[in-house]
Amino acid sequence: MYFNKKRLVLIRLFDRLLAFLYAFRRPNPINHDCSQYEKILILESHLIGDVIMGLPAYRAIREKFPDSELIFLGNQWGKDLLDGQGIFDRFIISRIPWAVYDYSIKNLIQLFSQTRQLKKLKIDMAFDFRGDIRNIFLLHMVKAKRRVSYDFTGGRYWLTDIVPSPENWHLIERNLNVTKFIGAENNEDVPRLELSQAKLQISKKHLNNRGLNNIVFVHPGASQPKKLWSSKRFAGIVKYLQKKGYSAVLLAGPNDESIVKSIVDECSKRPEVLAVPLKEISGYLACGEFFIGLDSGIAHLTAALGKNVIVLFGPQPSSIACPRGYGRIVKISKGNFDCRPCNRRVCDRDNACMRAIKTEDVIEAIERIESDR
Repeated sequence: MYFNKKRLVLIRLFDRLLAFLYAFRRPNPINHDCSQYEKILILESHLIGDVIMGLPAYRAIREKFPDSELIFLGNQWGKDLLDGQGIFDRFIISRIPWAVYDYSIKNLIQLFSQTRQLKKLKIDMAFDFRGDIRNIFLLHMVKAKRRVSYDFTGGRYWLTDIVPSPENWHLIERNLNVTKFIGAENNEDVPRLELSQAKLQISKKHLNNRGLNNIVFVHPGASQPKKLWSSKRFAGIVKYLQKKGYSAVLLAGPNDESIVKSIVDECSKRPEVLAVPLKEISGYLACGEFFIGLDSGIAHLTAALGKNVIVLFGPQPSSIACPRGYGRIVKISKGNFDCRPCNRRVCDRDNACMRAIKTEDVIEAIERIESDR
């Protein structure tokens, strides 16, 4: 987990002040009898990839507390991905301000209203896997009787259970370390998404109607501009796939229109473009031969479906957040950059780490995937 260093200094100064004030408060007694836990809350406020990498931990909690009501608090994409997986009993959708960068009065009022509703539920135990002081404060505000998290950025006085901070573990291990701390273990450290046959057949029919087979999905989008790769190089990959007889299908998310158009304009033979809602995309991804994309949530989603994945890493080290799945995962990361891991929203080095990845590197990865088939 990486945080902006300057902002982190200010947060920790503020945290020390709060720690001094809370030092004089008497903590409430904790009920450690897990058999009495009726309602358990899991807060996952951030990106699609974070939701996918949380799957092994969510399943561990579900198995540990089969009779408890498990509640998911987070963004809409959490429900889109997890509904029907047999893990959560209830989804509470919230645009967490610090996750979606929306601090408007309307959104803050909505969060305050949801906090009041959650207090009425009388949550027995709540989890935050990020160790983010803002998330921890939210767990405190909903008055969960037991609050479990790391304290990477502070807030330990709002927690009842402080999980020892690990070193540079993969995010999946970090999540499982939290559940292990309260006795919920899971030997499966690979995210796994179940897909209904009905959804799969609908997707297959749609692709067949468009005359698509031997499909390779290419997703050029990412959550942050610093993770993007050259549209010309993506076009080079599309041309290579077409030459080899694949149907190269560009995936277009809500914010990918510009880069997808640039790639299409670079290609003499127009590639297919697929733009479908997140809750429907898993059926399509399951129909592909393999996937090529950036360090993004869709790469994690494809891997969780058991498909072969090629993923390009730049600002973040692959050791922390590389997708995991039961298919082949080929990660591409080039160069040694002293600014990696990057904690900036916008790169001030002209995306040097992404520019270090050449078209030939991806073609080599494709050949490695093909050699395993």
